[in-house]
Amino acid sequence: MTRKDAANWIAHPEDLTHALQFLLDQKSRVGDGGNFDKTVFNEAAKHMAENYPPQTGGPKTADSIQSKWKEARKLHDSILQAKQKRYPGASGWTYTDELGFNVTDNDRDAWKNFSKAHPHFKPFATCGWIHFKTVDEILPSLARGRYVFHGGVPRPAESATAPPEPATVPPEQSQDDDTEQRSDDSQPRSDDSQPFSDWSQTNYGESQPPNVNSQPSQSTVAHHVPAADKP
Repeated sequence: MTRKDAANWIAHPEDLTHALQFLLDQKSRVGDGGNFDKTVFNEAAKHMAENYPPQTGGPKTADSIQSKWKEARKLHDSILQAKQKRYPGASGWTYTDELGFNVTDNDRDAWKNFSKAHPHFKPFATCGWIHFKTVDEILPSLARGRYVFHGGVPRPAESATAPPEPATVPPEQSQDDDTEQRSDDSQPRSDDSQPFSDWSQTNYGESQPPNVNSQPSQSTVAHHVPAADKP
């Protein structure tokens, strides 16, 4: 496809409004991950061709509409982060739907540096994104924040780490060595054995070593006299 035949979303930005409105009408068909089946994008392409034929560039194809929807979801999540003061590097900025980042003359230099590092925010210096509420309404709650950065929160794989197996003693060691080894390992080591998770030392040390004093003492054995030897 040549550049002339490619869909042009810039010359007529209202086309994105029409496409998103169609997806909003089909919100009951959106998946938990925030995406639609290919059938919906095919229907959206037909809707755009019949009701809003392109004045510049090629038709808005299913692939083109799907690509714009993906971009809209990512931008929505970035703005959601900024609203919640969780966007990396944007803690000093405040975003509103009406004024965007509300950049003033005093903020120009700081905004120049910020928007250069985060160019997707550049159009919103003094006004909000007009499609935020529409995309927010389309997305199911499970899909919101899909691209959001969660600083300082451990990954699920890290938080679900299972505790290590209790140390075992090779069978060839003597009972005395076994007692010394178990006594030394009766508590979990804090440097490399204790997992960085919700496990407490009480839970982690739930398996206790056998009671080494369960055998009868030597003094008990020595004073035991069989009944037959009594006078």
